Amino acid sequence: MRVTDQMITNDLLKDISSNRNELAKIQNQVSSGVEVRQPSDEPSAFATSKGLEEQIARNDEYQQAIESGLSQSRVAQDSLDAMSDQMVDLKRIVTQGANDSALQDSDREALADEVSGIRESLVDRLNTSTDGRYLFAGTKIDEQPFEQDGTDVSYNGNDSELTVPVNDGMEVKVSMTGDEVTNINGDNVFDMLDRIETALRDNDDAAVKAEMENVDDAVAHIASAGSDLGSRINQLEFSNEQFEVGNNNLKSEVSRLVDTDYAEAMSEMQKFQTAYQAALSANSELMQTNLLNFLR
Repeated sequence: MRVTDQMITNDLLKDISSNRNELAKIQNQVSSGVEVRQPSDEPSAFATSKGLEEQIARNDEYQQAIESGLSQSRVAQDSLDAMSDQMVDLKRIVTQGANDSALQDSDREALADEVSGIRESLVDRLNTSTDGRYLFAGTKIDEQPFEQDGTDVSYNGNDSELTVPVNDGMEVKVSMTGDEVTNINGDNVFDMLDRIETALRDNDDAAVKAEMENVDDAVAHIASAGSDLGSRINQLEFSNEQFEVGNNNLKSEVSRLVDTDYAEAMSEMQKFQTAYQAALSANSELMQTNLLNFLR
C-alpha cells in the first residue's frame, strides 16, 4: 500500500490527539487527587471502593448514635452520683435522728426539713434532661417522668429501656428508668423518705432507727446503679474507638484504591508531555516539507 502524505499527517494528528487526551487525564488526576472516578477507570477498584464507602457511612451512623448515647449516659451518671451523695447524707440524718438522745424537738424538725429537701433534690435529679430528652423516663423521653405534690411523688415514665444501637443487632442501655432507680428491694425510695420524715417530726426514735437498714440498701442500690451505668459508658467508649480505628483503616484502603499515586502520575505526565511535544514538532516539520514540495 502506498503511504501518502495525507496518511502520515492523519496518523500524526491521531497521536497528537491521543497524547493530549492522556495528558489532560493525568493532569486532572494530579489536580483532583483522584485517579478512579468511574467504573471504566478501574472496574474492580471502583466497585471495591464503593462498598468500603458504604461501610464507612454505616459506621458513621453508629458513631453518631454512640456519641449521642455517651452524652446522655454521662449526664445520667452525674445525676446518679449526686443522688448517691444524697443517700449518704440521708444515712447521716437517720443515724443522728435514731441515736442522739440529746436532740431537741427543733433539732428533729431541722432533720425532717433536710429529708424534705432530699426528696425535692431527688425529684429534680430524676427529671434530668439533655438535648430535650428526659433520661429517667424510659422511652417516654419527651415527658417529665416525676411529679411532686407535697410529699407525694408520682412516676409518669415507662419501664422500657433507653438504648442506642452500637452495631448490627446490638444495643446498649444509656440510662435507667425511674422505677429502676427508685425501687429498692420492693420499697420505693420516696415512701422511705416519707416514713423517715414523719418519724422525725413525731420524735419516734424507734421508727427512725427501723429505717436504717433500708437507708443502707438505698445507698448501695444507687451506688450500684451509677457503677452499672459507668460500665456501659466504658462499653460505648470502646465501641466508639473501634469504629474510629476501623473507619480510618477503611478510608486508607479507599485512598489506596482510588487516589492518585503522585510519583507515578508525575512520571506519566512527563512521558506524555514529551510525546506530545515530539508529535507537535514532527507535525510541524511535515507541514513545512509539504509546503516546500507544493511551492516547487
